[in-house]
Amino acid sequence: GRLTIRVVEVNGGPSRRVLSTPTNDSNPSWSRDGKHIYFASDRTGRREIWRTALDGGAPERVTDRGGFQVFESTDGKTLFFTRSAAWDGLFARPFGGGPERRVLDGVTYNAFFVVADGIFYIGPRGDDRLYPLQFYEFATGVSRLLTSACRGLPAGWLAWRPLRRASSCRAIAPIRPTRDPAEGQ
Repeated sequence: GRLTIRVVEVNGGPSRRVLSTPTNDSNPSWSRDGKHIYFASDRTGRREIWRTALDGGAPERVTDRGGFQVFESTDGKTLFFTRSAAWDGLFARPFGGGPERRVLDGVTYNAFFVVADGIFYIGPRGDDRLYPLQFYEFATGVSRLLTSACRGLPAGWLAWRPLRRASSCRAIAPIRPTRDPAEGQ
């Protein structure tokens, strides 16, 4: 079967299919204003990021060199996205048009989340076989390590407490930490 995107009201009730096309549509994310849904689709023969209005209308393609997972910036001016399902760079494109740019060299399993002052993400696995949870700060263009205790991450397993700034965010990831010497054997 084909992947479809459906919406259901928080009060319950039947779900409603957002698009009626014979394509694979996946990885939805809301626009910050709640009026649009971004999603990945293979409708052109290659997976790209698209946007559609929640109240109807034709979807519009927003990437042209591939796209898989997308989140809008908190001000709604920039789209941040990966191009593939596993390890990939993170790219940014101004919403009003313009060239895309590479922001980060590697994001594992599309695990990233945009806040007002930066991006939380899980980077490529290190030589110690651990995945680093990092924060990229927009103001400095520098990433800092938050922890490197993440191991064996399945795709998409990263949850965030939805707050606006990095200083007030909390991340949840499935962590299998290395043995802590304080715990004994």
